[in-house]
Amino acid sequence: MADTDAAKAEKIAAAKKRFEQLKKQKGKKKGSTASASTAGETSKSPVQTEPAESSETPSPAYEQPVEESAKGSPAEVEEVAETPSAAAAEKVNSDASVPAIPADPESSDSPAASLGGAGTAAHSRAASMHARRQSASGFRRPSITAADIIRSSNKSPLNPGETVPDIYRKQATTISELTESVERLEADVERLKEKEKKLGEAIVQKDEAQETLASVKTELKEAVERAEAAATEKKAREEELEKLKSEVATLTRQTSHFTSQISQKDKAISDLKLHSSSSSSTQDRESLTAKEDQIENMEMDISKLRGDLERANKSLAESQSAIAMAEGKVKGLEESQENLTKELEENRKKLDKAAERLVAEGAARSSAETKVTSIQAELESVNATIKSQAASISSWEKDYNTLKTMYRDTDTKGQESQKKASALEKENKDLNTQVSELKKRTAHLESEQATLRSNLEKAMSDARRGTGSMPQDDELVDELEEDGRKRLEAKVRQLEQQLQQERSRWYTSEKQRLASASAPPHAAQQHHQHQQEFLDVDLNAGDGQHYPRGGPGNDHLYAAQMEEERRQMEAQRLERIKEVKRGLVNWKGWKMDMTAGAAYGVNFREMFEV
Repeated sequence: MADTDAAKAEKIAAAKKRFEQLKKQKGKKKGSTASASTAGETSKSPVQTEPAESSETPSPAYEQPVEESAKGSPAEVEEVAETPSAAAAEKVNSDASVPAIPADPESSDSPAASLGGAGTAAHSRAASMHARRQSASGFRRPSITAADIIRSSNKSPLNPGETVPDIYRKQATTISELTESVERLEADVERLKEKEKKLGEAIVQKDEAQETLASVKTELKEAVERAEAAATEKKAREEELEKLKSEVATLTRQTSHFTSQISQKDKAISDLKLHSSSSSSTQDRESLTAKEDQIENMEMDISKLRGDLERANKSLAESQSAIAMAEGKVKGLEESQENLTKELEENRKKLDKAAERLVAEGAARSSAETKVTSIQAELESVNATIKSQAASISSWEKDYNTLKTMYRDTDTKGQESQKKASALEKENKDLNTQVSELKKRTAHLESEQATLRSNLEKAMSDARRGTGSMPQDDELVDELEEDGRKRLEAKVRQLEQQLQQERSRWYTSEKQRLASASAPPHAAQQHHQHQQEFLDVDLNAGDGQHYPRGGPGNDHLYAAQMEEERRQMEAQRLERIKEVKRGLVNWKGWKMDMTAGAAYGVNFREMFEV
C-alpha cells in the first residue's frame, strides 16, 4: 500500500509540473501577441454585432492543450481510482483548477482590456455562463472567458472552409465531454469513499471476529479439559461403585451362609433337647451330659455366628450408604457433563456465526481476499479440531450411554434372576412334596404287595389242602393274573410318563439357567438336589433289587455335558423299564384252586394293586 501511494503521489506531482509548464507557455504567447490583437480590434467597425460569437471561438493553439488536458485527466483519475479518498480529491481539485487560473498581469495590462462596449459585453456574458455552470455542478470545469478568447483570437487564423458556428459546436462538444468526464470522476470518488468506509468497517469486524475466535478457542480448551476431568472422575466413581457392589454381594452370601448355619444349629439343639426329654433311663445320663456340653458349645458357636452376622449387616449398611453416595456423585458428574455439552454447543454456534461474518466481510473487498482466505484456512483448521473434539465427545457420550444401559441390564438381570430363584425354590418345594408323596405311595404299595403275597400263599396252601384243581378254575386264575398284569403295566406306563415329563421340565429349566449367565448358584444346587431326590424313586422296590441313580450334577455344566448326562439318564430309564418287564415274568405260573376257595366261602378280590 505504501508503494502504490508513493507512485500515485509522484504521478500527481508530474501532472502539476506539466500544468505549470503549460501555464508558462501560455503567458509567453499572450505577451508576444498583445500588439497584434489591438491592431485587429481597432480595424473592426464599431457597428459590428458579432464580436460575441467570434469571441467564444478559441484559437487552435489554446484548444489543443485544453483537449490534451481533457484527454489526460480521465486516465490519470482512473489510475488513482484505488487510492485513498484524500489523494483522489486532491487530484480532482488540481485537474478542475487547470482552466480556472486567472489571466496573467501582462494580459490584464494589454490594450484589449481598453476595448469598447463589445468587449465588455462579451466578458459579462461569459462570466454569467461560467456562474451558471458552476451552480449546476460544483466540480464542473469552468468555461473559457471572453478575455482569453479575445487575447487568443489573433494567434492563428481560421482554417479555410471553417466558420465560427462550427468552431463553437466543437468547443461545446468538448466542454460537454469534459463535464461528463468530471461527473464520472466525481461518482468514482464517492464510490471510493464508500468502499473505504466499508473497508474500515470490515477491518473492525474482522478484528472483533478474531477476538471472539480466540476467546472461543480458550473456552473450548477449558471445556475439553473439564470434560476430560469429568470423564476420569466418572471412571473412578464407577470403579468404586463396582467394588462396593462386589462387597455387597459377598456380604449377602456370608449372611445367607450364617443364617443357614444358625438354623442348622437350632435344629440340632431342638432335636437334642427332645431326645434328652424322651430318654429317662439312668444309662443315658452320661450321654445326656455329653450332649448338654455339646449344646453349650453349639450355643457359643451360635452366639459367635450371630455376632458375625451383625457385623456383616453393619458392613452391608455401610456399603449401601457408600453406594448411594457414589450414585449421587455419578449424577452430579452427569449433570456437569450435560452443562459442558451445552457450553460446547453454544461455542459451536458462536464459531458458526463468526465464520459466516468472516465470509460475508471477505467477499466485500476484492483486494482483501488473500487475508480472508488465510482466515478461512485457520477457521477450517479450528472447525476440524472442533469436529474431532465433538466426535470424541460424542464417542464419550456413547460410551457413557452404553455403560448406563449395561448397568440397567445388569440390574434387570439381577431382579429377573432373583425372581427365577424364588420361582425355582417354589418349584423345588412342590417337587419335594411330590417326591415325599411318591415315597409314601411306594411304601404303601410295598405293604399292600406284602399282604397280597401273604394272602396268595394262604390261598395256595388252602387250595392244596382241597381235593384238586379244575381247568375252569385255572382259566379264571389266569384271567385274574392277566388283569392284574395289565393294570400293573398301565400303572408302570403312567409312572414312566410322569417321570419323562418331570425330566423334560428339569432339562428345560436347566437350559434356561445355563442361558442366563447371572443366575445364582444356590438355585442350580437346589435343581440338582431335586433331580437326585426324584431319581431315587424305585419302581421295583418289591423285588429287593436296588438300581443305581444317575451321576451327580454340576453347577456350571456346558451344553455338551448336559446332553451327555441326558443320554446317560435315558439309557438308565430304558434299562429300568427292561428290569420292570423282566420282573413281570416272575408272576407267571402262580395258580390257585378256585373251587376249594369257593367251597370254603373265600371272598375273592383283586390279587394286588399298584
